[in-house]
Amino acid sequence: MSYPKHDIQATSDAVVALLTNELRPLHYREAYLRCAVLNPKLGFYSNKTDPAEKLRQLFAETSREIFVCDGFFYLYEWLTECQDLLFRNTIAADRLTQIQRDKCFYDSGRRHDYMVDKYGKANTPHGIEERQRRALIEYSVKAYFQRQFPTLFLPPSNENQFTQWSEDDFRLQFGNTLSAFDVKEFTRTNRTILTSVKQHITYIFAVWNYDHADMIGFIRGQDAINLTELELSRVNRIVKSVGIDDISNIASLLVAVNMYKFGLLFTEVKSEFYRKQSVAA
Repeated sequence: MSYPKHDIQATSDAVVALLTNELRPLHYREAYLRCAVLNPKLGFYSNKTDPAEKLRQLFAETSREIFVCDGFFYLYEWLTECQDLLFRNTIAADRLTQIQRDKCFYDSGRRHDYMVDKYGKANTPHGIEERQRRALIEYSVKAYFQRQFPTLFLPPSNENQFTQWSEDDFRLQFGNTLSAFDVKEFTRTNRTILTSVKQHITYIFAVWNYDHADMIGFIRGQDAINLTELELSRVNRIVKSVGIDDISNIASLLVAVNMYKFGLLFTEVKSEFYRKQSVAA
């Protein structure tokens, strides 16, 4: 019996596409089977060779896109701090329906009178437009996390309490650990600012794109504390300056949350990745 030649590059491309879509590591057998079903022309080796095992071996030894750890496939870009990937690899949050947009504006309007006007522009046309855009970004990102991680998601600590301020926009419950997240707008100028940085908050940066937010990156508060300080003399405030080089790929955050659901630890895999990189060097 003859077998078609196995196309390693086609298989690699298929696995990369699958990992990019899933945003989670895949066991090498699951990855091969799913790609083989979708791409029957990938071919086989022989009736004596396990194609999935052969693929794991080849990726472990030669791939510069896929990292293999304990039988699972990971994308290199999840584990590296490559800044030029940030805007190219944005991840779309949820598209908002008109009903959702109306609800977003309603909630934002109810909070408006109780929000601190840090820069004296809250009631100007520009200030109102900015507030509404940022509210849409927050709403879109929150909807994404609630849909993707329903068992972990918790609303902000001031949910439906319009007169109360909250430092978080939503939270995720990891066992006994409660992680808080604050959604911020990032600009195409590759720079923004953070005020009143909290070490226990993770800041997610996104931009508005017609009917949804595109998530770009994130920074943990404990890292943001060490960023360069700027003084805004017109409002007498000290803020943290955040540049594109300061934030991490948003995919790595989403992958880490997905890994938690499957009992895998992102930090351990990242440490192993850098250990092997240093050995190879």
